[in-house]
Amino acid sequence: MFSDKIRIEIVKKYISGTSSPKLMKEYGIKGSGTVSNWVRIFNESGIEGLNNLNTKTYPSTSDKMRVIKWLIKHHASYPEAAHHFHIRHPTIIWSWYQGYLISGEKSLMSRKEYSKMKTTPKTDAEKLKQVEKENELLRAENAYLKKLDALIQKESKTVKKRK
Repeated sequence: MFSDKIRIEIVKKYISGTSSPKLMKEYGIKGSGTVSNWVRIFNESGIEGLNNLNTKTYPSTSDKMRVIKWLIKHHASYPEAAHHFHIRHPTIIWSWYQGYLISGEKSLMSRKEYSKMKTTPKTDAEKLKQVEKENELLRAENAYLKKLDALIQKESKTVKKRK
């Protein structure tokens, strides 16, 4: 992990003409695309973009939806949308968009939001539906286990007869 100060120093040296392999060797950078990625971020967002590399953000469903709606409305490319919304990798937007096309807004939910939606029914009718579904799954599991037990019993009787 490189500090903001070091990243800025490396980018400035690169812009002034020092080659990427030389900088990688000098600073012990292992990834071959690291320097060019930092330069790209610097060109798109300036020093502020390099300063925010150590912070992770977790966009909400509404933030993701806002990006997708903007993308559709403006007929923009993924890199354009990434630049507009200050998202580091356009592939993130691509994955949101593909999920949205396949499963709708539900695919944009975080696991936490989705499980909360699944586990907390809002009305009595939804609670009843959930209990009925759970009951159906338990019945299926019970029937499966009974059949499995019967197969095991049959197998053990067959093995005893052979001996």
